[in-house]
This record gives sequence, structure tokens and C-alpha cells, in this order.
Amino acid sequence: MSDKIVSLRGGKFTIPEETEEQLVPDPDVVEMVEDMLSAAKAGKLVGLAGVAVYHDDSICQYHMGACISYEVLGMLYVLPMKLGVQLAEDEDDD
Repeated sequence: MSDKIVSLRGGKFTIPEETEEQLVPDPDVVEMVEDMLSAAKAGKLVGLAGVAVYHDDSICQYHMGACISYEVLGMLYVLPMKLGVQLAEDEDDD
């Protein structure tokens, strides 16, 4: 596929080989995303709002679908407290 990609100046673009260590998926994250995908495909999950953290520590926020409600805002209000408790517990373990 990379043989069809060209640079802005028309030269051939090659995808560099991965030089970092091999990424290892988090099984809990994979399971949650797969469960959410199954629910979405079944029409049961109709909206999402959240934050995603990538392997390089970059972070994105997202919201889509039917997620504009006071219930969603309430859950998003509680989330920082839950994350703070988890962070404090993790620091105590160190």
C-alpha cells in the first residue's frame, strides 16, 4: 500500500520501520473497546463521551452520538474523582 503514497513534492514515500519497542495491548482496554463496539453494532450504545490516552502519552477527548444530557454531564463530573482516587492509590503503591 505504501507504494501508492507520494510526498507533497511527488517523491516516493516510505513508511519508516518501527524503531520503538513493540507495543503491547492492554487486555482490559481491548476487552472494554470490543464490548463497546459490540453494543454499538447492536444499536445498544448510542453515544460516547470520554478521553483516550495513547502509547506516546498523547491524549484526546471525544463526544459523539446521543451524549448531550444531564446524566452524561453528571457521570463526567464523577469521573475526575474516581480517577483521582485511583491515582492516589497508585502513588501509595510506589
